[in-house]
Amino acid sequence: MSFDLLRTLPLKDDEIAVVRFMVLFRIFDIPLVVIAVFYPLITCYFYGIKALIPSILSIVSLEIISIYIAIRLARLFYEKIAYSTGSTFSTILRVLAYFLWAIAFMGIYMASSLVEMLSKKNYNLMKYDFIFPVNYATISCGIFDFKAVISSAVFIILSYLAYKKLCSELSKEAKIRVQTGKMKIKVSKPIVAFIKKDLRVVTRNPGATLLIFMPMIEAIFMSYLNVMKGFLIQAMITSVVMGFLPMVVLIFSGMEKRELLKTLPVKNRTVRVSKTVIGCLVYLSVLIPLIFRTFISLALFPAVLTMSAASSYMAEKLDISRNIQTESIKAILVFLVCYTILYAPVICGFIVHFLKPSYELVAITLAGIAELPLAVWFLANER
Repeated sequence: MSFDLLRTLPLKDDEIAVVRFMVLFRIFDIPLVVIAVFYPLITCYFYGIKALIPSILSIVSLEIISIYIAIRLARLFYEKIAYSTGSTFSTILRVLAYFLWAIAFMGIYMASSLVEMLSKKNYNLMKYDFIFPVNYATISCGIFDFKAVISSAVFIILSYLAYKKLCSELSKEAKIRVQTGKMKIKVSKPIVAFIKKDLRVVTRNPGATLLIFMPMIEAIFMSYLNVMKGFLIQAMITSVVMGFLPMVVLIFSGMEKRELLKTLPVKNRTVRVSKTVIGCLVYLSVLIPLIFRTFISLALFPAVLTMSAASSYMAEKLDISRNIQTESIKAILVFLVCYTILYAPVICGFIVHFLKPSYELVAITLAGIAELPLAVWFLANER
């Protein structure tokens, strides 16, 4: 981040460096302090006072290394990828980076499940006491195993070097360097142009991109569950995955600057169609992995189309911006309508399942098709 504005004030370089440090620390302060204080206390409670110093060294060194890696990767990402313009390769790298970030985010649950599974099987992790993070866990418990101590000492030394490097870099200006080049203009049809624009804008926002990837990653994980047997389980899992979609469409719809759109020779339905197409494209990423396990996801496609059209229409009429938190009442109203449209066919499927099993897919498909006239009205309405 740049602090050029501070140089217009009567501040010395050392004082500006302190401001940079405090800004950086403010980003991580609460998690760092809480973990650094409570982890040693909890460790001492279970393993005694002998684990106090090792646990403090372990957690502090891990925090320093984590911050160092985060800053280095953030600088690389924002300088080389996020703010790189006009390059298809950079866009691909952004999407890939966000996808891996989403995988890592979801991987937390996988890792916790793996540890729980190993603990239930009384798996002996001590044989890997020289591998991170088993070595840190070993010495944090007050077990001074030779291999664990030696391998942990390497990380502690690296954390000290990272700390010195961080202190040095905080005294320097950290600017985002943007390279300029020749501008090329490619003409596209209005709907295609809006879709391209939205995809490029959203890939520069890590949070929004993560939200888009969440349904796809959730669908991939769910598709490998052996428990996806029977209509009730398949319908509930599909419903959980689809729960992200209304927010995805609403975020895309909120990206538009309504005042700017009024100055363009573009009809409102053109914008709504583009948002609806994006919603359907996101759902296709959900549909592909789930369709091999259940056809319910395919039967719900008409409902997703109608929901996307309704979301884009209501976002336009209520003038909802991308910052949903500031317009929570409007967003809740849109969500209520969207979830009603989305889950009405599922409810029909549940009813048919209890009245006449084996006809659930027919009921879901017919209910979704019955909603399609609503989609046509939402997309065609110009009032």
